[in-house]
Amino acid sequence: MENAELLLLKQEFDPAAATIDPWDVTYLGEKLKLRNYQYNETEVKEYFPADSTVQGTFRVYENLFGIRFEEVRGAPVWSPDVRLYRVTNADDGVTVGYLYLDLYPREGKYGHFATFPVITGRMKNGTWSVPVTIIVGNFPASQGDKPGLLTIDDIETLFHEGGHALHCLLTTVPYGSISGFNTEWDFVETPSQTIEEWTWDPDVLTAISGHYSDPSRKIPKELRDRIIASRDSDIGYYYSRQLANALEDMEYHTAQGPVDVTAVSHRLYREITGIPQPESTHQPASFGHLMGGYDAGYYGYLWSKVYALEITETFRQEGMLNQTTGMRLRQALLSQGNLEDGSALLFNFLGHEPGTAAFNKRLGIVDGAMNKPV
Repeated sequence: MENAELLLLKQEFDPAAATIDPWDVTYLGEKLKLRNYQYNETEVKEYFPADSTVQGTFRVYENLFGIRFEEVRGAPVWSPDVRLYRVTNADDGVTVGYLYLDLYPREGKYGHFATFPVITGRMKNGTWSVPVTIIVGNFPASQGDKPGLLTIDDIETLFHEGGHALHCLLTTVPYGSISGFNTEWDFVETPSQTIEEWTWDPDVLTAISGHYSDPSRKIPKELRDRIIASRDSDIGYYYSRQLANALEDMEYHTAQGPVDVTAVSHRLYREITGIPQPESTHQPASFGHLMGGYDAGYYGYLWSKVYALEITETFRQEGMLNQTTGMRLRQALLSQGNLEDGSALLFNFLGHEPGTAAFNKRLGIVDGAMNKPV
């Protein structure tokens, strides 16, 4: 188990240690990743300048979904580093939508990553109104003549938010209220968590790379493969934390009467992750998804991942960059908003009812048993 590995590592410099403290997890996890996979994050980042990596992800989307991204020069924007792109069909040049990218920090700006529909695609007075969507983020900005450089987690975030944006941009639904990701809450994250899987495809990772000092220098295969191998190094803790969050959210919203939210949070994290939260902290105060939409629905992140990995398994079998499969995903799911329940859209794409096999495979579970420590 991961906690046991982390404790053994901690005992190397603190022989008296008997437990893992919450502040140990990230530090020891990074130490263990460095030991097991032997790569330096600083070295990795040099191959992923922000601007060129964004363009690389665009090329992946273009290939998969039969679209083109064209920057609209001179468009009115609210900050000099905001970019506007027209998204068109590759075959007929018809505009399907517009995408704003606001990816770098500035004073007073929203501090997280998110995708916002500005105008939903819909029929308006008998005419199709194309969607307008924005991805807001906070990637490292350039410093002098050195561009902002992205970590592998940054790249996964970029693909994730791109999935949300494509869900909005590729819609053909005539009603704005059920267009894009206006779906059931436990399906909202399915496209985004599907598209983020392309981060970990070796051909994709190589294709979008290019050293900031010489774009023709692609990330070395040996380094790339070690990065991909490290993907699941903390999978047990990650999914345990997601499960604790989901249970916490559900317990608050199904409780009868007053709830000591801090006590619930402390209890669930101890039970699920095996690591206590610091007694002086109040985690619910920073858990933004508890209110404002995901109320009693945070489990949807995990459930959507189950769906996402089922979709990804189809691509793995047919080719991660197979445009025929990509267009099938576009037509059967991304364009359909909430015209049908998510389960029906998944059946239309997969050709069968979605199951948990691909998710269990990611966790290393085979026939109810672990085939590797998680």
